[in-house]
Amino acid sequence: MNAFRDGIRQDSSIDAESREQVIREVDRAYEHEPPPTLAFIGEAGVGKSTTVNSLFNAGQEVGHFRPTTLAVEGFEVYATVDHIRGSRGDLRVIDMPGVGDDVANYESYLRLYLETLPRADAILWVHPAPDRMVAFMQQVLHDLVRHAPDLRERIVFGLNKADEMGPGNWNPHSNTPSSDQVRNLEERVKEFTRSIKPHVNTRKPAVVAYSALRRYNLATLFRTVMEAVPKPRRWVLESRMDLANFIDLVDRGLLHAAASMRGPAPTAPGAAPVAAQPTRVTFDEYLDSLGEAEYRALVADRARFKAVRDDWGKHA
Repeated sequence: MNAFRDGIRQDSSIDAESREQVIREVDRAYEHEPPPTLAFIGEAGVGKSTTVNSLFNAGQEVGHFRPTTLAVEGFEVYATVDHIRGSRGDLRVIDMPGVGDDVANYESYLRLYLETLPRADAILWVHPAPDRMVAFMQQVLHDLVRHAPDLRERIVFGLNKADEMGPGNWNPHSNTPSSDQVRNLEERVKEFTRSIKPHVNTRKPAVVAYSALRRYNLATLFRTVMEAVPKPRRWVLESRMDLANFIDLVDRGLLHAAASMRGPAPTAPGAAPVAAQPTRVTFDEYLDSLGEAEYRALVADRARFKAVRDDWGKHA
């Protein structure tokens, strides 16, 4: 926006008064653009609130104001709309009840979904990564898409609690999954995608494994959600982004030790990272030594991450 304003001010084809008038109109439109609206679906305890906090408040206390209730007339099912004051601006979060909370009222829940979800810029369906029970989700997706096919492009499936994935040996010191967990998470994403694809009826459902609690893979999750937002509104959501920093949870002593041994980082999937290290370090130690931007770029590129990790193991 600053570059756009500067460009207008430097445009000699219009007079100074007209330039300032254009800038005032742009600023007015910017300020009056409605905040982003995200709908979160998931059963109780899947981590919806923690996910919101991790994406928009970077560990700060979430400030809620002006809660609204959306109810299906004549039924005791409802969704709550929280107007949240994030660290970089306000947003609306629709907290949808998980349909599995009370299957006896399934039709009422489905009606609430169909009335409410079209109001959202994007929909994040949160499901625990270790939980393979998706039969009820398949039914809901089938019915949603059948009645509201436009919703399919706005749904992102977030497999939260990646840190609890088997064999449950997350590395708390480096705040990274073990090699076994990385493999199992990759397989879980593939399995989950196969199980829901026929029901959501898209070429490639958007599925991301992450951990809101451990702040793992948040950049990929946010980017995927943003891509589900209609293009004219993506900038609004991006302007609210404030991801919690995973490095804050890394053991300080380990991070310092790894940084002191760090040599040039590998720059391509075929590189041999250990050969460039003056002292042999583990792959986890190498991850710890990366800066925040470097780490996020690496984990966001799944193919590169896997290639670097595998190559590291060959030379260890």
